[in-house]
Amino acid sequence: MTTAGLWSNLTGGDASQKLRTCMTHSGFSVSVVPPCKYDRTFLSEMMFKLAGVLFIPAGGIALLVPGLVHGPAQLPVQLGLLASFIFIGVALHRRADRGFRRKVYVDSVREEVRIGTANVAGQFYQTAVFPLTKIDSFYIVRAKTPTDPSYLKMRLKSGARTISLFESAESTLIRILERITVTLRPPKRTGNRRFKTTKTGAFIRMAFN
Repeated sequence: MTTAGLWSNLTGGDASQKLRTCMTHSGFSVSVVPPCKYDRTFLSEMMFKLAGVLFIPAGGIALLVPGLVHGPAQLPVQLGLLASFIFIGVALHRRADRGFRRKVYVDSVREEVRIGTANVAGQFYQTAVFPLTKIDSFYIVRAKTPTDPSYLKMRLKSGARTISLFESAESTLIRILERITVTLRPPKRTGNRRFKTTKTGAFIRMAFN
């Protein structure tokens, strides 16, 4: 199996999220694999789109309903309702287009981590970008029992803020953690010492400093 094939088939345990890792021209991406075609994220996206489509004609109906508002303010109020329904409908539809499946890009060229979501069509919507200079470390919170998932998290330097990236089997997250570190700190830039690893009973941590 090729390296690209290996990293494209990482999966978690039965009780964990399954993750897919794909190589890119500047690094790699990690995304959540849905347990089935019509999973919760798929249904959420379809429901948001359906609600968005229904809100727009509902505004037109509110405009045409006679006697909804009486007095000289009738037309402005009805136009306001129409605009509100259209705005809500478009907002729901655009939110659905962003998707609900977590996806993360690790970019070695720009030296940054991009976090976002992907929709059912695989389109990526970026929600946050973190340069390597602002990242303190990545670490895994190990599962307390064999049936619980472990968690991969990113710790920022400013304010000791922590961002949860994925949950899966520990073995899967360790390989992803190693890949993140090697991608952002390759041997050609740092020599033999690519990263510092600290492993305790509850955590597996890799820091860049």
